[in-house]
Amino acid sequence: MTSEGESTYFLSYSRTDEKFALRLAKDLRAAGVAMWIDQLDIRPSEHWDKAIERAVTSCSGLVVILSPRSVASDNVADEISYAIESGKSVLPVKIEACTLPLRLTRKQVVDATGNYDRALQQCIDELMSGEVSPTL
Repeated sequence: MTSEGESTYFLSYSRTDEKFALRLAKDLRAAGVAMWIDQLDIRPSEHWDKAIERAVTSCSGLVVILSPRSVASDNVADEISYAIESGKSVLPVKIEACTLPLRLTRKQVVDATGNYDRALQQCIDELMSGEVSPTL
């Protein structure tokens, strides 16, 4: 389990992309990135909504997995908006071709559609450097 603290990143994704999300979260954790993901970090007795809200408010940044399903998700949109409005860093990771949410169109996107290992390394480099900038 990851603690919710200053250096923790919240993983935002559509539940239908959970296989990719879990792989990315586990690989980032293995590389030393403090990554919070609901499936690994919400205790069985916790209220899901409260746990998500607490994790989003306490994280230092958001990693968002972009797919046609996630860009259509109200929950993902809310998590992106909260992160941006709170001045948190946002790192978009595209796993399938999709129309980017308007608030992310000026952000450089990590493209994981072709080479997962290269995309993973880009994420590690960005998150470990602490230089992921907030989206305006």
